[in-house]
Amino acid sequence: MAQQVQPSDVKVYKGATNIPAPDDAVTSIGGAISATEISDVAGNILVEIAVNKTAAKTRYTKVFIKNTHGTLTMTDLTVYLSSAEPTDHQWELGKAFTASDTTTQGTAPASVSFTAQDGTTAGRVTLGNLAPGASVGVWLKLILGQNAVTQVNIQWTFLPEWV
Repeated sequence: MAQQVQPSDVKVYKGATNIPAPDDAVTSIGGAISATEISDVAGNILVEIAVNKTAAKTRYTKVFIKNTHGTLTMTDLTVYLSSAEPTDHQWELGKAFTASDTTTQGTAPASVSFTAQDGTTAGRVTLGNLAPGASVGVWLKLILGQNAVTQVNIQWTFLPEWV
């Protein structure tokens, strides 16, 4: 049997720029990969989001998937959200156009096509092959409805798959 990249070889990291204060429409987010690993792949990435119940909002943040295996390439890498809470929000994912792209938390990143997430593999986003030590950026888009429940800790399960 051929050697394969194992789940323990796949790490998720935050982007280099921090999440700004709620409703900060000026500070950049995203950027290059940081050294801050999201240890369990189910994380609190969007913890700074505050919901204004009088208007709908869309918020963005960026994470990176990294292949930490020393010699093997992850082939045909895809990712989707297998679950997200609270469930009254809509989620979408998109592959980062460049490793260092940035935006503000309320502005869509340029050249990113988003795919709606429904908790199934139908929402898979193709990321391609990932060489040993390489990483790829993934943008998360959260759509909060006008009457969405105020939620400080947004929980999600990020599920990468590869051949």
